[in-house]
Amino acid sequence: MLTGGGSFFNDPAKYANPMLTGGEENDQEEDDNIEEDEGGGGGYILRGNERFQKRLKPNKPVSGYDFAGPSDANWRDHESFVLLEVWGDRFLQLGRRILRNEDWNEVAEEVSEELRSERSETQCCRMIDSLKRKYKKEKIKMEKSGSGSSKWSFFNKMDMLFGSSPKSYPGDSEEDDNEEEEEREIEYERRKKANDVALYKLLADSVERFGKIYEKMEKSKKE
Repeated sequence: MLTGGGSFFNDPAKYANPMLTGGEENDQEEDDNIEEDEGGGGGYILRGNERFQKRLKPNKPVSGYDFAGPSDANWRDHESFVLLEVWGDRFLQLGRRILRNEDWNEVAEEVSEELRSERSETQCCRMIDSLKRKYKKEKIKMEKSGSGSSKWSFFNKMDMLFGSSPKSYPGDSEEDDNEEEEEREIEYERRKKANDVALYKLLADSVERFGKIYEKMEKSKKE
């Protein structure tokens, strides 16, 4: 169950539709002149004197989820909040230490289950990094303005996770970001080497078993 952040959902972010470009406006005017003929099968589109068959849309999503996961830039506020709750719980469990690859995998699975929409480890990691950078900017802006509060929806949760001390800013410099990236790469290489060792051991055992079987077959032929 998700905890905290009850007031967050009372003020959802509002998004405006993008403005149409000149080319898109022409396309829209042209689409307004298109006539549809639903008489046969999947229907046809009449454009002038030409008739084109309509493109059919699938009735069911291709994945096991209701819809495909968004790109890194398309996280909605409530989706980001779910990620922050799940990641924050794991972050605190690890004593505010960097998550390992297996931790990110479990976070992505739990977030995907909560949202009923697939999220990858990379998407989750990049979104958390984006929230960290935003939190740092908010702290600096508050210090410069002398304000004691922030209007950013995620500030209180981020401040609870990282504390109010400037020393605890996440990603406070490019060196800190590089250090986190290096630690993730080291963890990845460690797991890769462990998998390679296990694979070599399995291969050696298979060769040994094959050798014993071959030896028994040769002995049985001589007898």
